Amino acid sequence: MYKLVEIKIISNVGDYRVELQSEKIHKTFSFECPEQECSLKEISPFDYNISVIKDGYLLHNSELIFEGREKVSLEVILEKEITLEKQELSEIVELTKIEKIEQIKKKRGSYAFFSFQDGREYSFLENNGVLDLYLGENKVGSFDIEKKKDILLQEVSGSSDYIYLQMGTNKSLYNIVNKSLYPISLKIPVVYVKEGGNNFEFLMVTDKGTFIYSIRDNSLNYFTFFQDFVYLEDSYIGIINSDEKKRLQNLGLEKETQNLVISYNPKTKERKILFRTFLDILKVVKEGENIILIDDDGGEYKLENF
Repeated sequence: MYKLVEIKIISNVGDYRVELQSEKIHKTFSFECPEQECSLKEISPFDYNISVIKDGYLLHNSELIFEGREKVSLEVILEKEITLEKQELSEIVELTKIEKIEQIKKKRGSYAFFSFQDGREYSFLENNGVLDLYLGENKVGSFDIEKKKDILLQEVSGSSDYIYLQMGTNKSLYNIVNKSLYPISLKIPVVYVKEGGNNFEFLMVTDKGTFIYSIRDNSLNYFTFFQDFVYLEDSYIGIINSDEKKRLQNLGLEKETQNLVISYNPKTKERKILFRTFLDILKVVKEGENIILIDDDGGEYKLENF
C-alpha cells in the first residue's frame, strides 16, 4: 500500500487547469485551480506528465517525479499566447458632391496633385519655370520642372513633417517645415517610407527589402534580416516570408514552412518566432505602441501579447 502525496503548484496567474497524465496506469486526472497557488492532495505517487492550461496562454508541460517525496512544489510561469487580431478598417468618409467638385478643380488647376487618406492634399503649380509645391493653401517648396508622369509624392508613415518625393529619377525626403531636401541614392523603386529608430533615420521599403536611410549623412544601408521591420526599444520586429530562403538561413530557420513574424535583439543576437502564418504580409508598421501587420488584401492585423 502506497502513501498518497501532495502536489503544490505556484503560478503567476490564477484560474487555470491542471492535468496529470500517468503512463503507468494509463489515466489522466484534471483539476481546476482558481487561485495562483493550488494544492492537489491525496494524489497517488506515480510519475506524471503535468500540463498547466489557461485560455489565451501558452501550454506549460513538464515531468513530475516523486522519488519517495510526500510533497512536490512546482513553480509555473504562464506566458500569454501571441495572436493576430484582425482590425476593423476605418470607414472611408465619402466626399460630398461639393467637395468632389472642388477636388476636381484642384486637380485640373494643378500640374500634379496628390491626396492622402488623412485629408492632406499636395499640389504642384507651375510658376515662372519652376514647380511650387503647396500643402493645401500653403506653399512649402519649389522644384525644377519634370514631366507630370515622372512626379511621385508619398506620405512618410509616422511623420507629418516629411514626405517622400520622386522627381524624374531623383528620389528624396523633403521636410516641409524647414524646407530641407535630402537626396536618396537608391536606384530601385520604393514601395513606401516610414520613420526609423530615431529622428534621423527612415526606412525605405522596396520589393528587394528594406534600406535604412540617414538624413545626417545621406547614408543608405541594406537591412539583411527582414523584408520589412519596425524598431522597438531594444529589438526589431520583422517579417520573413517562407520563400525567402537566404533570410531564413541567416537566422537558422530554413526548415520553417510558414511566413514568420520574428523578434530580434541585435545586441544579444537573440531571436524569437512570435507568430507563424499563411497570410501574405506585405507591411509591418508601428502605430503608437501597437504593431500592425498589413496583408496583400489590405487587411490589418494587430500583434497582441508580444
